[in-house]
Amino acid sequence: MGDVVSREELTIAGETTTWTFTAPEDIEPVEATVSIVNAQVGGGASAWLDIVDAETYAQFEALAEAANLETPAHLLFLGDSLTDQQRDHNYTDMVSFWLNRTHGDVTYRNAGVGGDYITRMWQRLQGEGANRQEMYEGLFEPTPTRVFIWTGHNDSKLKPKPEYQTPDDYPFDPVVPLDEFEETYVNFIEYMRQQAPEAEFTVISASSSVHEITRETVVKRIASAGNGGSYFGKPDALEQFNERMQSVAAATDADYVDVYEPTRTYPDKPSLFTADGVHMTHKGNLLVARLLLEYLGE
Repeated sequence: MGDVVSREELTIAGETTTWTFTAPEDIEPVEATVSIVNAQVGGGASAWLDIVDAETYAQFEALAEAANLETPAHLLFLGDSLTDQQRDHNYTDMVSFWLNRTHGDVTYRNAGVGGDYITRMWQRLQGEGANRQEMYEGLFEPTPTRVFIWTGHNDSKLKPKPEYQTPDDYPFDPVVPLDEFEETYVNFIEYMRQQAPEAEFTVISASSSVHEITRETVVKRIASAGNGGSYFGKPDALEQFNERMQSVAAATDADYVDVYEPTRTYPDKPSLFTADGVHMTHKGNLLVARLLLEYLGE
């Protein structure tokens, strides 16, 4: 939430101390942190709170209860910064929390890596020393029963050149060419199936972005530095990559979940995204978590 709402000293008696926070019934879903500091020893810990209204709570609980999930279950989430950022309070944590609450015996691992695209994910999977190689160490321990892959946001960004003077000068020249993207993605899933033959795989589309923001970012970079840098979130680029992801899912017998249209058509779309127009806010993560829980109940 950004602000310290209250600070309270507690006297710990015995093994446990209870502190109760009562939220208004009509509160808008919001996240908060609780930090506990032991001033005597200088140690402390923090925890994230996902505060929702009664209607949202009931909705998520019902969706989780309806999910088709055999237990024990181990969920593996792979992706880029939309999976890597906001650890402990992003969509992976929300999905796993609710499934564990309603089904029990559900564990998960978030192996997302910021900046990733499918070719780098493939290199890391092969142990070729990609950036943050350690994120895939012991990836199949325990063996996942469900694998969710959410990528395409970096793959689809358009490469810059010094001669580009406006965003309209950028041709369709993504960081990962479409054919290479599709071929590598298929290889990625097929390799993972060899390691986890009983796992169910889910390909998640790239989300929409706030194009007005990502376009303006390029404009500002050209004006200030003479180079617009990578052009994220151009709708036609995202849509072409999502079409290929549907083909990947069909070729590998994986499921496909569309989060592009729900994020593109959301009534208050900017509220789903941070200031860069690409990454998810708390509300955006809630939406993605809800979409995945809905999918698991289909």
